[in-house]
Amino acid sequence: MTEQPYSSVVRPDPSGPTALKKIKQWIEKCETECTHCNDISAQSSTSYPTRLLDVSQPPLRLVLTASLKPEERLPYVALSHCWGGNRCFTTQRGTIFKRLCGFAMADLPTTFRDAVSLTRSLNIRYLWIDSLCIIQDDRQDWRIESSRMCDMYSNAYLTIAATLASDDSQGFLRHRQSKLACIDLIYPDQETIRFFLQPDKASNGYYSDSCDGPLHSRAWTLQERLLSRRVLGFASNQMYWECRGH
Repeated sequence: MTEQPYSSVVRPDPSGPTALKKIKQWIEKCETECTHCNDISAQSSTSYPTRLLDVSQPPLRLVLTASLKPEERLPYVALSHCWGGNRCFTTQRGTIFKRLCGFAMADLPTTFRDAVSLTRSLNIRYLWIDSLCIIQDDRQDWRIESSRMCDMYSNAYLTIAATLASDDSQGFLRHRQSKLACIDLIYPDQETIRFFLQPDKASNGYYSDSCDGPLHSRAWTLQERLLSRRVLGFASNQMYWECRGH
């Protein structure tokens, strides 16, 4: 076996082709094996969001789903995120018309841009983000939409969890900086196998990354994780997948 350099084994780019290939493999495995993840009709009139962000082409724009044709009521991705102190881009009564007319990708904070990019890479047209799809300073709209929050996540095709970001300005498709020690073992047939070693504190890395990130310090996000049928999380050292079967 030819030795491979570290960079070819643990790739630092969570948005690169290898990461995207892994995400698609997880989705395909879920779609083919998980009965409980595929028995929901998210396009029904009672469970479909009132507004969605159409990311299919520039400019980005909010759409009122009541005006969509049946064939346009497609699956959507939901974003689970920490707002933090960066609340510069939301939908309000004074901006709803602008959101419906269209706006530039560059206007969005980094976490939203990352979510748009990933949704496009998965060839999904619609994205649901609470701060954009709910009119934040309209009490009546907030009351109605917040009461349906469980439906927004449980009926989403996939929920993206920005686990490592404590603020929408930070994004979640950052390059990973972690490094692992490695040793090479040469077997009698001269085959060399490289093993990467995690320190003791990281031996339970999946749970520390997926449960202890900034996102999961917020009580509000608990329902988003538990009700979603599929969660694709981005932590500081790894991506992780959770669904009702795997």
